[in-house]
Amino acid sequence: MSAALALGACTSNNGPSDTPTSAASEATESSDSASKAPDASESPSEEAKPDTGDAKPVATRQLPGDPADVDLELFAVRDTGTLATITVRLKNTSDKDVNLGDVIQAKDQSIPGTEETNSKLVFTTRDFHLIDNKNKKIHRAAFDTSKHCLCSDIYQQWLRAGSQVDLYTSVAPVPEGVDTVSVSIPNAGVIDDVPVVRGK
Repeated sequence: MSAALALGACTSNNGPSDTPTSAASEATESSDSASKAPDASESPSEEAKPDTGDAKPVATRQLPGDPADVDLELFAVRDTGTLATITVRLKNTSDKDVNLGDVIQAKDQSIPGTEETNSKLVFTTRDFHLIDNKNKKIHRAAFDTSKHCLCSDIYQQWLRAGSQVDLYTSVAPVPEGVDTVSVSIPNAGVIDDVPVVRGK
């Protein structure tokens, strides 16, 4: 059984204020905002969960944290044709534990396709988004029909000293012919020329 996703996939430039770029500011709204994926009862995030394998990161950044900085590694966007997934790895190379909510807390609490909000979305990676510069669209976090974000939950999660964690956000698939995109991540800004890898 499958159900339509409510996707905040292609929206206007009303994004977070910490992601100013010419690509993002020129992105236009699109009505193409629905896709297919399993319902929540069938583990909708299973397809999207991070699976970096032996992949190498395509970009690195340092995120300001409290009480220590955290290294971020961004991997190529994986597009299955149903969803495109942004995957990052956070590394705490310090000797102090870091609350993930202090590093990448989201600002957007809205649920796409509704007038509802959910304060718990602050503690997710739903503010990771993909910018399709070729088609001038912003792909925001996907939600299933049960209004669950297809993204990582970081509520009360700590990144222990010397440890690492992989996080993800899934969005609407990228159109064929788009080989690279930009990815916006809170506190890391916009990272350009991120490859799109297609297939399961």
